Amino acid sequence: MTFSRATMVLALVVLALLAPASGAAAAVPGELDPTFGIGGKVQAPFGPESYAGGVAVQPDGKILAVGTPEGSQGFSIARLLPNGSLDPSWGEGGVVTTPLGKFASAFDVAVQPDGKVVVVGEAPGAKNEDFAIVRYLSNGKLDPSFGEGGIVILPVGTEGDQGRVVAIGPGGRIAVVGISDLPSSRNAVGVAMLESDGTPEAAFAGDGTTLIQTESGEDDRGEGVDFQSDGKIVIADSTGAGIGDGFTLIRLGLDGKPDPSFGGDGVVETPIPGEGGVEEGRISDVLVQPNGKIVGGGYGVDSVGVTMETVIKFEVVRYLSNGELDPSFGSGGMVGVRLPSPYSFGRKLALDPSGRLILGGTYDANPAPLEENEAPALMRFNPNGSLDPSFGSGGIVVGTLGAGIEEESIEGLALQPDGKIVTSGSRYAEPGGGSGVVSRYIADFEMPTSPGPKPDLSPRSKIKGVPHKLHQDLLKGFHGTASDPDGTVSKVQVALVRLRSGGKAGTSAVVRPKKWQTAKGTAKWALKLKHPLAPGRYVVFSRAIDDKGLAESVFSRRDHNRIAFRVLPASH
Repeated sequence: MTFSRATMVLALVVLALLAPASGAAAAVPGELDPTFGIGGKVQAPFGPESYAGGVAVQPDGKILAVGTPEGSQGFSIARLLPNGSLDPSWGEGGVVTTPLGKFASAFDVAVQPDGKVVVVGEAPGAKNEDFAIVRYLSNGKLDPSFGEGGIVILPVGTEGDQGRVVAIGPGGRIAVVGISDLPSSRNAVGVAMLESDGTPEAAFAGDGTTLIQTESGEDDRGEGVDFQSDGKIVIADSTGAGIGDGFTLIRLGLDGKPDPSFGGDGVVETPIPGEGGVEEGRISDVLVQPNGKIVGGGYGVDSVGVTMETVIKFEVVRYLSNGELDPSFGSGGMVGVRLPSPYSFGRKLALDPSGRLILGGTYDANPAPLEENEAPALMRFNPNGSLDPSFGSGGIVVGTLGAGIEEESIEGLALQPDGKIVTSGSRYAEPGGGSGVVSRYIADFEMPTSPGPKPDLSPRSKIKGVPHKLHQDLLKGFHGTASDPDGTVSKVQVALVRLRSGGKAGTSAVVRPKKWQTAKGTAKWALKLKHPLAPGRYVVFSRAIDDKGLAESVFSRRDHNRIAFRVLPASH
């Protein structure tokens, strides 16, 4: 079958005629939500010549979109209210910008159960660009209990690294997956696993990071990640040159090594069969369903007609938990859908509470030869892989480009608690240049209702046995106790600050803990000094951190987690 440009134009017209008219009495799933921004869209406030990355929705319906401002100097995060207006309680007027250096870029965002926000991307490291992970409190301020002042810059390989996606797992573990350059000018999948306080997890591959190269892939690029309930992670690896080698999934165990119970060696490679005998395509996202089945989304390829014209299509593949294709889904575990366009790329996946899958991406909205103008597209699939006819036109929504808009992509996809679909992406206008855009679509699912999580109460620590004055040969270290009123203390840390000459030990406003050291023990803890302290005035702080990553942040003499003291010369 050959697709002519005239046929494509006619198909687009038919889809437009079938779409419900705006202003209809009843909203139809798949329509842009007119109560959000202007006609269902909001331009992200990242400035001119900026672009957007991922999107996340908080339990209260507020929307977080990340992007990179002009010149790629740092991360920008905007928080929108449910109506699309900026949230004044987030940063400065609804936007937070964190400078991280030249060429820094943000790509993805996730919300922790305690409301903290994790953003990942790349930023300059000691030698090259490295994974950048930044965590914010619920008001947009940097989280001082994470990394160094809320920021972790982490090299994964010896060359440049780019953190593309993030997932939050059991116990507050943070998985970051992306692309690591190799000296051979090829790429590997870069993976980092962090503890809840930003420390690389030593049990994961020895130092919290690992590089993965598949045997058949010319290039490996981590484009998606999700946790299983047992703490293992599944990675979408976009492999191969050109239009790709098919779908590749990798599963890593808690130790960071490929899991042999998945495909025999931890890697499952799936050629995507297409018309004309081709077996090409790329995976761009992955999710793990509550029943343990694994879904990959991306695109496949057909070669059609006498001229063997290349047609790229949306593709969804579902696997059993052992990596085998799920025969109850589509045709042998696979579903490929062509749009009336030669180039349609699936990009991001989501799963609604009824088990329906949403795949968002782009299609070529310009039927003119030799010209491409990508526009948003969404598809919704029933649990068996068939297109859901109640969504858009036959399960498909194709967007249009407004006046002056030349291109618009989908880079992020999330679901709101009230049953709406939110996407983020970048668009290019002439005039106007590049900018980020957040869109919201009407849907008809209901998220499970619950009274909401209880607030996580802060753990508390106490320092014991430090007098106001003591001789340096008598101070061997610090010790104390810690507890958590609604959980478990995972660690206790101690910070020691020496006051400048003439500094007042009781002036808490000018004394800030900077470098934290982890003590031994939790309920009862101790930290030994490696060397005697020099005579002078000091302030010692202790903080407890719970199993969700919440750290003690208020310090006072009354609470016994901040004690000022003076060290005198040795007594002998």
